[in-house]
Amino acid sequence: MKIPEPDITTDRLQIRRLELTDTRAIYDIFSDKEVTRFWSSEVFTELEQAREFIRQTHEGFEDLRLLEWGIELKEGGKLIGTCAYSSWHRKHRRAEIGAAIHRDYWNKGIMTELMPPFLEYGFNNLNLHRIEADVDPENKPAIHLLEKFGFQREGRLRERFLFDGKYQDSVIYSLLEDEVKF
Repeated sequence: MKIPEPDITTDRLQIRRLELTDTRAIYDIFSDKEVTRFWSSEVFTELEQAREFIRQTHEGFEDLRLLEWGIELKEGGKLIGTCAYSSWHRKHRRAEIGAAIHRDYWNKGIMTELMPPFLEYGFNNLNLHRIEADVDPENKPAIHLLEKFGFQREGRLRERFLFDGKYQDSVIYSLLEDEVKF
C-alpha cells in the first residue's frame, strides 16, 4: 500500500519527509531533556542518533508502522519539530498521534495551527475511524491541546514508562471521526 504524501500547509508551516540533511535540526530537538521527557525516551547525545532516527522514519514508511514527518517553517525552511502517526492498525482503522517541537517554539501555537489539517489527513487519507494519543499527565499543554480539539480522556495507565530512572504514568485520549470539532 502506498501512503499518500500529506499536502499539509498552514499559514506558517508545512509538513514534509525527513532527510539526512535534517540531522542537526533533529539532534537539536531530541537532545533537549525537556522535549524527550514527554516522549519517554532518552536524550540524544550524538549526531548519529539523529541520523538513525531519520533512517527509522524512512523504514516506517516502507512497512507502514510509523508515518513521521518534519514540521518546517514555510518562511526560511527551518525544521522545528516532528509529527507522526504510529501504531497504525488498518483493520481497526486506528492510529496514535505524536509530536515533538523544539523548545524555542513552545507556546507559539504551532500545534494548534497544525492539528486541524493533520487530523483531517488521518481521517480522510489514512481512513482512520479513531485517533489516539498517549500523554504524560504532566504535559499540561498537550492535554489542553487534545481537549481543545475534542479528544476524550479514556484513562490513566500507572507507571507505564521508565524515564530517567523514574516510572511515569500515561493518560490515553481518543477522537472518533464523527467527533471532529474544527
